[in-house]
Amino acid sequence: MYNARVVKKDSEATVVTLEAAETIAANDFITILTDGEAEVTAGGEGIFGIALEAATDGNPVRVLRAHPGMVVLMDNDNVGTTFADSHIGARFDITGTTGAQLVDTSTAAQDGTDAGQLFCIGYSPVGYGFDGDASIGLFEIAEIQGLTNALS
Repeated sequence: MYNARVVKKDSEATVVTLEAAETIAANDFITILTDGEAEVTAGGEGIFGIALEAATDGNPVRVLRAHPGMVVLMDNDNVGTTFADSHIGARFDITGTTGAQLVDTSTAAQDGTDAGQLFCIGYSPVGYGFDGDASIGLFEIAEIQGLTNALS
């Protein structure tokens, strides 16, 4: 499974329409550029929100604004480090490009630092259609663009 799937959001979560600066797939994490256009979030960048639809360069894209407490279901790349239940409480960055974003397990930070775009709150969760898949986790968005640190 590529890209985030929102499993918990505020009932009053904001949806905004932005202009795409590049090709964007549904469920891509989105970052806003200095000119106000949307691009696919890269590892280490603040996450503005999640694309609700696909869009091509220069066209509108609806984006669900990330907010503290939002929870997403994500797959892990398991490159260098295998995702495990011991990663609950760790922070991770993402890896991949449009339509193919995953949690980068080799970036696990469990030393109390504020590094990592996502904060793991669940390992191999049940009830989301991926029961028994040990590469799937539940994550809060920890680095929200426009907020200093969503978990502070």
